[in-house]
Amino acid sequence: TEFFQTIFEPTLIAGYGEIEIRIFPKDKPAQQLFCKSESEAALASGNLCNNCIDVYFGVNPRTGGAGKKENVHYLVAFHVEVDYGTDGHNKKFIYQTYEEALAAIDAFSMKPTIFLHSGGGFHCYWVLNTPLKVEERDVELLEGVNKALLQHLGGDSGSHDISRVLRVPGTFNFKLPENPREV
Repeated sequence: TEFFQTIFEPTLIAGYGEIEIRIFPKDKPAQQLFCKSESEAALASGNLCNNCIDVYFGVNPRTGGAGKKENVHYLVAFHVEVDYGTDGHNKKFIYQTYEEALAAIDAFSMKPTIFLHSGGGFHCYWVLNTPLKVEERDVELLEGVNKALLQHLGGDSGSHDISRVLRVPGTFNFKLPENPREV
């Protein structure tokens, strides 16, 4: 709950959207839940994880019961996904080890508000003090900030969009079923 509060509390209090929880069941379409509170999102995430399901959340709040870019009306955080190694990954990343990726994050001058291990890399979040109203900004510029951060940190180039979903902390990464890794 604390993680969700840090990212979403101001926007949920103001009624600026909901927290999207998304799962990708094997051989089925993605499924989404939209939670009105941090505790509801934490409970849903825990219940899904207890069923050995990978659980993701929308980094920015959603409106309209969908998780597309046009459903993100407020930006609450910039983010970067910094993966390493090859276990569970389909592509090659700059960093080969946990230590290399962590050292890059530690050396970066703009310290993230939150960073956590995802079971195959790190997720870094720069939480804004005041949410940005997306319609008053250039979406490409906002996503450009994410791109600049990921370029500096050697992050995953496919994870810069404002409608990105990332793994929920406190759940497990089941990408390698024989070796679930805590997020």
